[in-house]
Amino acid sequence: MPDFLDRFPGEKEREITMVPSKAVARNLEDPKNTFLWGALPRGIKPAKVKRLSFFDSLGSKKELPESFSEFRSLVCLTVPLHLVPKLPSTLPDSLRTLIVLSGGTAAASLPRALVLPGLERLFADDIKLAFAPEQVPNIRSLRVKVASAKELAVVSGLRKLEGLQIGPVPDTKFWKLLAKLPLRRLFVMRGGLTNLKGVEALTNLEKLTVKGMNGLVDVSAIKGLKKLSEVSFDFCANLGDVRFMATMKALKVITFWGCSDRKQTITKAFPALLAAKKVVDSELLDDLEEDDEVD
Repeated sequence: MPDFLDRFPGEKEREITMVPSKAVARNLEDPKNTFLWGALPRGIKPAKVKRLSFFDSLGSKKELPESFSEFRSLVCLTVPLHLVPKLPSTLPDSLRTLIVLSGGTAAASLPRALVLPGLERLFADDIKLAFAPEQVPNIRSLRVKVASAKELAVVSGLRKLEGLQIGPVPDTKFWKLLAKLPLRRLFVMRGGLTNLKGVEALTNLEKLTVKGMNGLVDVSAIKGLKKLSEVSFDFCANLGDVRFMATMKALKVITFWGCSDRKQTITKAFPALLAAKKVVDSELLDDLEEDDEVD
């Protein structure tokens, strides 16, 4: 545990974390370089700090510390959701990654005057964060909660987006909106989809992850993804026949994780997938090997 003395462990350090209390710091996995809110240690040069994180899951702090303006070379900034509206209208041009943590409020918006032309990654995992495409014109990777067609339309306006994680997915119509983007990696979670019809419109897709869709049965539409090299289905309990994946030339890695495989459609596909030299990762495969050993 850091003693929170007014000091800093050396100028080679480029990452610090600020917390509202010692109690919060004790819950961090790695408390190194962690200091009380706004208390700049003696000798620290804020302009040399590259990564700055603020942790306040209970929303006890209503403002960012005054010293925040002194961090002029940030590459990565982590803030709790309730303080997003408090971000100044100007952030360092060097900022490439903005991470938003849950806590303090249910939803928030980037300040309208805030434009981040250098931002490449915006991670707000399963968080409702509103923004306009022109505020993050060069973003390449996005994780955000999407709960309406309007919010999805905003995402479709990010014309340089290559990586996306969204959910819950409302219906198959969202594929058409995403087809406007140069997506290479897509992670979709939760929703009422029963099939993936329309996903073939994402012609640049190389990696697809689908998670938490127990109603999903027909996934054959991925046959239309000629560049797909990795696919993962996590916690999807009712998948149909997946043997067709053995014929997909570009597909190299296939993962089934947390899928109960009630109809044994996944287990029955293993021989064909392995014969086609696909790399298969699944606890179901482990169970199958154990059964073979018993026999």
